Amino acid sequence: MDEATEDEMTVDGTTRRRFARATAVAVGALGLPGLATADHDNRSEQGEHNGNDDGAHGNGNGRGRGDDDDPGNSGEHRRDDENRDDRDEGDDGDDDDEDEDGNGGDDGGDGDENAQVTARREKDSSVFVLPEGPGTDTAQFDLVVEQASQSVFLRGQFPSDWTVETGDPNTTDTEGDTRFVEFTNQVEADETRTYFADVPDNTGVDEFGPIEYSVEGKNWTEIAGTTEEIVVAASGTSL
Repeated sequence: MDEATEDEMTVDGTTRRRFARATAVAVGALGLPGLATADHDNRSEQGEHNGNDDGAHGNGNGRGRGDDDDPGNSGEHRRDDENRDDRDEGDDGDDDDEDEDGNGGDDGGDGDENAQVTARREKDSSVFVLPEGPGTDTAQFDLVVEQASQSVFLRGQFPSDWTVETGDPNTTDTEGDTRFVEFTNQVEADETRTYFADVPDNTGVDEFGPIEYSVEGKNWTEIAGTTEEIVVAASGTSL
């Protein structure tokens, strides 16, 4: 113990602290109460330190639980979910409205497919015999509208070797690979459009194409059953 006292008097503070810890270990090995008291004090200090740390962690955990358990925050989440549900329901409603008519919202068109028209071609004869002398025969053709659900434009195909002479004031002879006599005024049910055409000099069987109609004068629809043939026979042919 004398050496210990002398060291304490002559060595700096760091050495004294080391000596004190060594002495405490030695006393503890002997089971003396001095070390027990020191250990208890150290554990008390450590407990206070740990208590502060635990308290800090406890506060941190408390804040985490508060964020999760805060009814205000939960309410905001619920409101967001409800808003999203409302938006989804609104979108579904719009889709139903667009598809309600079954055609994806496409209600356009010029109406030709909706129009219902029937017609026939009336003529002087189905067979024309060429004259023996000079001259040309002229045939009359009537396009008769039997039924029409609405007013339409009308036209009829005719063979390229026939020549349209006269007809209703607004008759138009359309040139091209397929020739039409086209009436520029609209017609309705029970109305007739008339034109005249010269019979060609060459003999044979000529086909008059179908009568066609259009609601707006752009897209044309053929009327079934209106195609027919006309025979041009040589002069002197007996009918």
